[in-house]
Amino acid sequence: MRKKTLVASILTVALGAAAGLAAYWRPMADGLWPWRGAVAAGTALRADSHDGRGEVWERRPSAGKSSWGIRGSGIPESGSIWFDGFPGDSGVYLVELGAVLERDGDPAYKISAAGRVLGQGRYPYACGKLMCAASKRSCPDKAAHLNLGTHRIQHGERIEVWGRSRYPCGAHGAYARWFEVRFTRAPDGTGRGP
Repeated sequence: MRKKTLVASILTVALGAAAGLAAYWRPMADGLWPWRGAVAAGTALRADSHDGRGEVWERRPSAGKSSWGIRGSGIPESGSIWFDGFPGDSGVYLVELGAVLERDGDPAYKISAAGRVLGQGRYPYACGKLMCAASKRSCPDKAAHLNLGTHRIQHGERIEVWGRSRYPCGAHGAYARWFEVRFTRAPDGTGRGP
């Protein structure tokens, strides 16, 4: 199985290169995986490949994603995690935050490029409303992409993800978990998106 994964990954890299997509790959124990990888005509900055972070951030996999979130301290905490430079070409992009939604809180987030706010708000609840008494089985964490609109992004700009955990249910809460910031190129440069 390991050999098939590696062959599929190499084929994906070759096809992506043939299609003119910029891709950054790194070897992992089970094959090659995207680092700051290609998204159709765009770029995805994966949480695992960040360049720096505040002390409150830790790896918190959930919803089948390799996500990062605020530590579970029992009190609301906030901090930033960042990428030193946007690796894609300068241009207009649809920006999306790959977030992990939870049943027990709606943490705050803010995404910025070179200090300009691209989007901010609160995560939606995994099942549409706050559910403190529900089990993870009845309302599991859910991966979703939050649309932050279209923005002009310059190659090399610092990209920052800020988050704040929430504990509306007492001891357990929501940790502003996220797994990627996705930039999809707007085809005509007007900002209308694909």
